[in-house]
Amino acid sequence: MAFAFLVVVIPTTAASAQTSELAALRVLYYRASNEMQAANEFYGKLKSIDETRPLWLGYKGMASFMLARHVRNPLSKLKHFLEGQDILEKSIKLAPANLELRYLRFSVQTSAPEFLNYRRNILQDKKILLEALFKPKIHKLDEDLRQRIVRYMLETKYCTGREKEDLARVRLTFREDTR
Repeated sequence: MAFAFLVVVIPTTAASAQTSELAALRVLYYRASNEMQAANEFYGKLKSIDETRPLWLGYKGMASFMLARHVRNPLSKLKHFLEGQDILEKSIKLAPANLELRYLRFSVQTSAPEFLNYRRNILQDKKILLEALFKPKIHKLDEDLRQRIVRYMLETKYCTGREKEDLARVRLTFREDTR
């Protein structure tokens, strides 16, 4: 009986810890987009992440993008941007079906200046993300990530009016799901 309890509780506890760790990482990521100090903290936290955790590796790439956003020197900006691009692409090669990595790349590519020439996956990633949002039973998304993706896609110019109407309906289901 005790063994059965441990078999159920330990995986649940580990998954819960990983989810809360990821949620904290997301919060730091969003703070890093606005604050240099948070960007440095975010980068420092992920500096030694290896390739065994593709999602974390993707966030390591995002940490480089955040530094590029805050530094003033154009060469440093470019260096951090290219580093972030390389790391994010590597993480997506390791886990091409990971929707969060696709969302991260979509957000970078839709906001990167055109002269950096990092926009080749916008339509592909958008299609994958919209499918995940419109067919939630097929694609597993935690609620925090689902809300972040919808919020971003409602703001981007890369979604059509029709897609935004559909996204607004998806957004309404958040409120229904939480009742």
